[in-house]
Amino acid sequence: MYTRRTFKETTAPGYFNFSDDQAVATQKIVAWFDAVTLKLQESGRRYDEFFRLWMTKDYSTVTPYPGMFLYYLADQYGFSFLRNDLNFIRDLLTYLITPIGGENFSSSLNLLFNSMVRFGWVIPPWDVVAGVNTYSNYAEMLVIYSTSGAPPSTPANTPYTERAWTAPVGWTKVAASATYYSYGYLSGGDIVWMTPRSTALVVNYYSVANLAGLPGSPTTGDLGLVADDTTGDVSATYYYDGAVWRKVTTPNANQGQVGVDDPTTGSAVFAPDGFVSTIDPPPVSGPSEGYGFYAMLGPLASIQTLKILITVTDLGNQYIDVIISLLKKIKPVVTPILLVYTHDGTTNTIEIKDLNSVA
Repeated sequence: MYTRRTFKETTAPGYFNFSDDQAVATQKIVAWFDAVTLKLQESGRRYDEFFRLWMTKDYSTVTPYPGMFLYYLADQYGFSFLRNDLNFIRDLLTYLITPIGGENFSSSLNLLFNSMVRFGWVIPPWDVVAGVNTYSNYAEMLVIYSTSGAPPSTPANTPYTERAWTAPVGWTKVAASATYYSYGYLSGGDIVWMTPRSTALVVNYYSVANLAGLPGSPTTGDLGLVADDTTGDVSATYYYDGAVWRKVTTPNANQGQVGVDDPTTGSAVFAPDGFVSTIDPPPVSGPSEGYGFYAMLGPLASIQTLKILITVTDLGNQYIDVIISLLKKIKPVVTPILLVYTHDGTTNTIEIKDLNSVA
């Protein structure tokens, strides 16, 4: 604890007149100095009362008032969404208030990982893999909605502009109070809309590892989430239009330059095929009739990425959103980073975006 010394206590005897007839100028100097040291002393006490003691206290049985201060501190570091266990917030603030960022990204990552081990979020060891990948993220779902009381006609093609395409006349991109919807797929520079379907009809959802996992005889309107469709995309979405599984998610150009072959090729894979190579086009005479995602990515690797490989505990899985936010704080600008985390035998991949980037 800082204890101040007065002006008189810091000066040798005889240098200043501290008697009752002290000069006005001397009085002002003494008063100013004593006020400054008093403020320093009070600041130290406030630090001790509102930070050091609180940060080492068990909050399980105390009133919520100390928590308000911890919430305030968390908000200052961009974690205003945290409103749970105070001991967890205390541990998180211990890391945040420590200067984040070593001399480089590697040392910053080490500091973060060591903290996560101490918090009980991750299980050592961990790894960082740097390499070249043809990785493409999908940022848009091509779907439109209608509030029509009767089945609307199939919309005409819509020109596609990334993150700026507009819904056809009579349709909207907002799902509120919708009675019908229509999914679209890319063909050349257009969005081709499929037959509208009532929102009251049942939809079957499939989550599969690859295109071969999509059922061969699904119901019209079924949706499939494909973890790896061999294009490098992560969890692309497919819609069954009655004859064809069509991809209704689009690539995000922010992910880097992606090689493109023929831009006029429609984005569809016929269900009987199940699998189409991303490099070799399917035969034009076969069931796929030349449709496939080989046109979305070129055969050459395109960008450099970093993959952070960790194994998380149950607690770490609970706070995976916090781990993502912490990685955003130290992520190098531009460099694509993937968090690959394993929990209870299941591995998930999440792209760590730059702060303030368009998702």
